[in-house]
Amino acid sequence: MTKFNPERCAAILESIKNRLPYAVAARAAGVSDNKLYAWLRRGLADLELEIDSPKAQFAVALNKIEHDKIKEHMDAIALAPERWQAHAWILERRWWREFSPNGPLKDLQKIIERLETEGQIKQGELDEEVNEVKNEKVKKERGM
Repeated sequence: MTKFNPERCAAILESIKNRLPYAVAARAAGVSDNKLYAWLRRGLADLELEIDSPKAQFAVALNKIEHDKIKEHMDAIALAPERWQAHAWILERRWWREFSPNGPLKDLQKIIERLETEGQIKQGELDEEVNEVKNEKVKKERGM
């Protein structure tokens, strides 16, 4: 029997709408965060193939919630520019790939950590290269 059902999906979406992390929303609904991410991957794959499946609809609904929350924070910044910091902080942390200046570096670090954990590279093997990328980023930001 599958755990993917309308009631569980609605509970997860409601939690995410209330800004709870995905993992917390999933566990509160009785599924692992890995299962939630598998549902989303399947839904996105179905969308790519133009298949209107329940998992594709779930992925669209979740994306709509994310869109609305991002817009809410962006609008708040625009309406009260003197009080932008809290909203910017949330944007940079919740949606760091899109809003954090270090988003790509964080992605790179996660990939390296996974490769180290899987034993595909030695611990610290790429530290020099990562530091070089970070230094180039700093130089570029400073106009050097």
